[in-house]
Amino acid sequence: MDMDKTMAALKEHGLNDKEAKVYFTCLKSGSASVVLISNTVKLPKSTCYDILNSLIVKGLVSVIIKNKTRFFEAADPRILLYRLDEKKKLTEEIIPSLVSLKNSVVEKPKVTFYEGIGGIKSILSDIIETGEPVQILGNFSNFEKVTRHVASQFIKKRVEQQIMCKYISENSESSKTIKQKDSKELRETKITDKMNNQNAECYLYGTKTAFVVMSRDEPVGLIIESNSINKLQKSLFECLWASC
Repeated sequence: MDMDKTMAALKEHGLNDKEAKVYFTCLKSGSASVVLISNTVKLPKSTCYDILNSLIVKGLVSVIIKNKTRFFEAADPRILLYRLDEKKKLTEEIIPSLVSLKNSVVEKPKVTFYEGIGGIKSILSDIIETGEPVQILGNFSNFEKVTRHVASQFIKKRVEQQIMCKYISENSESSKTIKQKDSKELRETKITDKMNNQNAECYLYGTKTAFVVMSRDEPVGLIIESNSINKLQKSLFECLWASC
């Protein structure tokens, strides 16, 4: 038997180093006096008594009297499995309360900034990796001019991953062209004059909200990880969608 492995396993069951050694001594001896235990684990008898009392309380050791002498016996090791089951049951019972407590904590949005074409690619890649349907609000013509081939690559990857898209875009020939491909590119496009002068795009996916500001010199973007902000933006998106 691997002594180190056994000691480590006993500690995993909530025993400290001294308790593990005393329990193992009782288990190995079958029935041991405090003198034998003290000599084996090299601890004072008074300390051993304290440890044994702790193990008795935990149900891991019992006491028998022989010729007016107290002997200590280890309980069936399978009681450790029973204790694990009890711990698991107790944990399962309190998990809902713990989750509720966590959800009651005020959410702190996480914001990540991106710069340049490479940064915009990172944002679009995050949308693909999330794998959730995406809602887009923006100006496709401006986005396509600034990012060039990035737009077509994003559409291709989105379709490959079977990610559905709702798009509210500006009234332009570019938007009318992509609208004709809606069925093939897993998209619903609505066109509105309200997007004609916009120089930014908004992406709503999962619990994230991403913004891309188009600039030929240095496009920039950001991702906000916040369920509350995302829900608000999605509500606004649906209102505009319904009015288009």
